[in-house]
Amino acid sequence: MEDNIVKFLAYNGRIAITCAETTMVVEEARKTHDLSPVATAALGRLLTMGVIMGSDLKSEKDNITLQIKGDGPIGKMVAVVNKDFKIKGMVDNPQVDAPLNEFGKLDVGGVVGYNGYVNVIKDIGLKEPYVGVIPISSGEIAEDFARYFTESEQTRSAVALGVLVDKNGVKKAGGYLLTAMPDATDEDITKIEKSIFEAGAMSKMLDDNLSLLEIAKKVTGDKNVKVIQTDMHPIYECDCSKEKIERDRKRGILNRPVRAMVVGIPNVGKSTFINALAGKACAKTGNKPGVTKGKQWIRLNKNVELLDTPGILWPRFEDQAVGLKLAFIGSIKDEILQTEELAAELVKFMNENYPGVLENKYNVEEDTDPYGMLEKIAESRHCLVRGNELDTEKASVLLMDDFRNGRLGKLTLEYPDAY
Repeated sequence: MEDNIVKFLAYNGRIAITCAETTMVVEEARKTHDLSPVATAALGRLLTMGVIMGSDLKSEKDNITLQIKGDGPIGKMVAVVNKDFKIKGMVDNPQVDAPLNEFGKLDVGGVVGYNGYVNVIKDIGLKEPYVGVIPISSGEIAEDFARYFTESEQTRSAVALGVLVDKNGVKKAGGYLLTAMPDATDEDITKIEKSIFEAGAMSKMLDDNLSLLEIAKKVTGDKNVKVIQTDMHPIYECDCSKEKIERDRKRGILNRPVRAMVVGIPNVGKSTFINALAGKACAKTGNKPGVTKGKQWIRLNKNVELLDTPGILWPRFEDQAVGLKLAFIGSIKDEILQTEELAAELVKFMNENYPGVLENKYNVEEDTDPYGMLEKIAESRHCLVRGNELDTEKASVLLMDDFRNGRLGKLTLEYPDAY
């Protein structure tokens, strides 16, 4: 029997609900990674959320990555889904175990943890992927994603996810995402809240063998829900083969680490990024280009290793503005630049794009001449040489340092192209 995703509309289109059955997906993940019961329930919920969100992807190259990293013993969890409803996932500790919670259920929140983050990355054909990050609310996953939709996507939503595990594996798995459209009324919301409460847990509806249509009707309280899309069949497809996993296990390699490299321009924060993921200072950092001299493998955990690399730049810049902006942020060594000329260019940029910022920061009057502004900054900050002459070179260094360390405020050097 195939897993399925079905989209519905209720209340004459004012409420949308996507329901998914993911029993086969979660069971395949359990067998592939030899998951413990509680790890199966945790990853199963994340995979279910992934296929529900993946049902909205449009382009062949689109994909969504869901990450949860709490302070619980399961470690980091990841799920990746594409437009073809192919999904894969992993957890740091597939054999995690924990006592049942106070309700006699698998303690997903306990193994995920109550402090950490939920990260959603949508690569949907834009110049840069959309990234949404929120703190973990409960570790139960459904509540965490309900908060994500409310805070990051500004939609009134309800999420329910359930995975039933018995001694034979995954008995049932599924979930739903309910979204209030902009024209939904307060009366609609009140009815929905009452219906969700009366419907009970997703695992109970799955255990009662309700169809996705029956679940949609029960959750919305609308007996006239309309099916708008069906026959979407998610499958679990991991890049790693079962044969390779089994071969590694026989050799004593239970979890061969995934290896990736971090590449970028100098002084952009590659080493800082790796240290943040590792939770400790594994890689040397500094606010100047060239701190990382060679390649270094950093082990984040037993499943993931990252290669820290020295920064790289283009052999030449076709657009002078690109080189100038890279110089502003310190990606080009200051030793090969004329600091006063660079600072004057920064003054021009600030006057054109952020008028008033320099005046307020340094308590000086406006000056359209960049070098005149540097003199005023030198005077305001008492940058003097012998004979009480203004030291504009020192003022230039001070200005560049303030800009690079964010002391001029939250600024951007680029804006998206106008449409």
